[in-house]
Amino acid sequence: MNALFTALSEVSPSLDLKSVASAVASRVESVPRAEINRIVRAILSLYSARAYPDVPSSSADDFVDDIWEAMSQSGRKELLVTEENKDRIKARLKRLLSLEALNVVSKALNLRSEHEHILCSARILTDVRPLYGPNPKVPPNAVVITHMLRLAYHEGDKIKEIYIALDAEDIKELRVLLDRAESKADSVKALFDSLRLPTFT
Repeated sequence: MNALFTALSEVSPSLDLKSVASAVASRVESVPRAEINRIVRAILSLYSARAYPDVPSSSADDFVDDIWEAMSQSGRKELLVTEENKDRIKARLKRLLSLEALNVVSKALNLRSEHEHILCSARILTDVRPLYGPNPKVPPNAVVITHMLRLAYHEGDKIKEIYIALDAEDIKELRVLLDRAESKADSVKALFDSLRLPTFT
């Protein structure tokens, strides 16, 4: 427990949970890496629950009491703790929920998802459409190359899709816009790095 807490308290804030878990696992050799992954995700989910805007703010003690009550009422054997271990487990939970780096990460994750639509996946389908003359039995005399951009996005608890037709000029413009967005992000990150403020992208 002490090794885990020390590793978590020294980890650099990052939205890449795999890198966070990997950094912790490299310092806590007594726990299997797969378990470290589960532990980090479970702890961050508690931070996120506490930081969520719709959850009334409460003290660490109150929040730990709520967790304890939820564990007791869950009916799941792996969450049931004997009464004599109650104070020890609650003290550990309170300690784990006092880490500033994980608090920053959880708030950043919540802020990053505060949008009406969040991209889930994207794909571009390329299509060739033949141009026929008056007689369709004669081979086509030209073809048109088109592209279809498929965007899948989260809307609430649903995944929806939208299809957008693109031509060669559209693709060039998108490439310029994406490169520009990346350059702007690098510029902003450099500014805040100079101020020694963590940045998340």
